[in-house]
Amino acid sequence: MACRICCDQHRLALALVKPHGSIVWRAEYDEWGNVLWEENPESLAQLIRLLGQQYDEETGLYYNRHRYYNALLGRYITQDPIGWRGEWGLYTYPLNPLKYIDPLGLYIQNALGPFVSSPGVQAELTKSMAEYSEAAKPVSMRPDGTPWGYGCGDEKSDWYVPDGLFGADFMPACRTHDKCYGTLGSNKAYCDKQPRDNIVLACNKSLKGIPGLGETLSNCYAAAGIYQLTVERLGKDAYDAAQQEAK
Repeated sequence: MACRICCDQHRLALALVKPHGSIVWRAEYDEWGNVLWEENPESLAQLIRLLGQQYDEETGLYYNRHRYYNALLGRYITQDPIGWRGEWGLYTYPLNPLKYIDPLGLYIQNALGPFVSSPGVQAELTKSMAEYSEAAKPVSMRPDGTPWGYGCGDEKSDWYVPDGLFGADFMPACRTHDKCYGTLGSNKAYCDKQPRDNIVLACNKSLKGIPGLGETLSNCYAAAGIYQLTVERLGKDAYDAAQQEAK
């Protein structure tokens, strides 16, 4: 049966359409490739997932040419075969899957390519993201009753930055980092080294030594590096605001 494959901007298959126009399969995915729903009246074996990936029915994982990808974790479960020549995280899938892809399982690529560099597109994207950020910003308190910004993100990002992963509690590490930022005269570079070390301690406390959780512990360590890299690259505004408030 010949069908046309309808894809989104990432070349992710969204539907299979017969030549006369009837849809014989369609599905919706989240950003990391998890199937949210699937309509498959003819029981077709449609195994294509994110670009370069094929669903492995035996393992429930996605085979990404050179290694396996776990959509639930949003990361690879095997190391990058080209090591540090690929990305700084050996298990990392693109941190922004809306913009980047990794079709070979080796290194990330810009999913939108030249389009995002077209005249006016960058300005419109920046404007839209700013409007979305304001529209999506929560107006309530955090679920624990504390104000937004008390957790592992600032006031704008706290609602989506996890306070813990893989069963490890990252909150003490995040609070220590916030207090360092809020100490007048503190050195940002020194403060930004703390999240990784303290999150690694949290990972060890919750996961180290437990049989069968070695891979999960490695993923937790990788998360520690991601948190440190994030505050190093994106934490300047939060640091400046905390220093100003400390005066």
